[in-house]
Amino acid sequence: MSVVLSFALATTALSAFPTAVLAQESSDPVALQRALQERDERLARQDALIEELSRRLSAIEDRLPPPPAGTQTRTATAEPPVPTRSAAPGPGQFEVEPEDAERALERTLTREGVLLLPPGYAEITPSFQYSRVETTGTGGVPFDGQIFAGDNKIKRDEMIAAVDLRVGLPFDAQAELRVPYNIVHSQQTGELDFLPVDESSDTGDGFGKLQVGLAKTLLRERSWRPDLVGRVIWEADTGSSQDNGVALQSGGHAFTAELTALKRQDPLAFIAAGGYTWNTEDDDLRPGNEIFLSLGAALAVTPETSLRASLDQIFADDLELDGDTIGGTDSNQTSLTLGGSVLVHRNTLLDVAFSAGLTDDAPDYSVLVSLPIRFETPSL
Repeated sequence: MSVVLSFALATTALSAFPTAVLAQESSDPVALQRALQERDERLARQDALIEELSRRLSAIEDRLPPPPAGTQTRTATAEPPVPTRSAAPGPGQFEVEPEDAERALERTLTREGVLLLPPGYAEITPSFQYSRVETTGTGGVPFDGQIFAGDNKIKRDEMIAAVDLRVGLPFDAQAELRVPYNIVHSQQTGELDFLPVDESSDTGDGFGKLQVGLAKTLLRERSWRPDLVGRVIWEADTGSSQDNGVALQSGGHAFTAELTALKRQDPLAFIAAGGYTWNTEDDDLRPGNEIFLSLGAALAVTPETSLRASLDQIFADDLELDGDTIGGTDSNQTSLTLGGSVLVHRNTLLDVAFSAGLTDDAPDYSVLVSLPIRFETPSL
């Protein structure tokens, strides 16, 4: 305030210059010259004072805090702000674009077969599945050179290493191929009066049935209507039915027709599937035809992870041996599956699923680990 006051007083002093004195002394040249010189000196002092005041005001403005960002105005010559770029992701991390916010969920749905790949993309999926199967039946038990009626307990560790290939085709279609390899460790125990009297253990392995399939999107989701995918699969009679006395697979060729429905209510996706499998005979044995149903849901937890749960059922008819039906061999395999998926790379998904058997005919439990890897192919 003192600086501003000094500036005002100096300006007033300059304006109060005695012009009347100049008028009175205009007739005296010496007096007029002295008055003009005095005026010039006052003007010089005033200029020096103004310069000093300007310097002090500039110093005060430099010490004042800047105004809030919202009150700043941009001048016409100001350059637009340069957009900042986010720091590079750390090891094991990658950026997920907004349009890919549900990519993990969509990749999981593709893994489950309810979404199809677009043309120009393919997916190869190595997988490994382990199942534990324990059954007990009544039959002949050898003991001391004779056969007695007893209980036969069979424990099987079933392992399937497989490679799946999916290729996106035009017209909302997808070609599918699966090559499995079976490894089974079987332990059989014969019991008489709950006492083990005969035990055997063997391991067998061999290629399983080659599967070739074609899937097609039949309906697109709209309003209440879900996505609907139709699929046909042929299982070729390849591989070995047994090895080293251990049964690996049964039956000959198999043909499957399947329908899968998908309804999304983000971040949830509801899945329903059903189908029918026809089995052919192999070595006079024909497995019963099967009806399978599945109902589940998947949840996008984060852009990079998803969880899912499903109830799966397989109803199989009686076996046939030499054309004769073996009564009591039908089965109902019901299991509860819980799974999760995580993106480990932009093109790679890690999927883990655990299934628990809910009926005696179903495997006691199984674990499936798969690694779908997506890549681009020449457009067809």
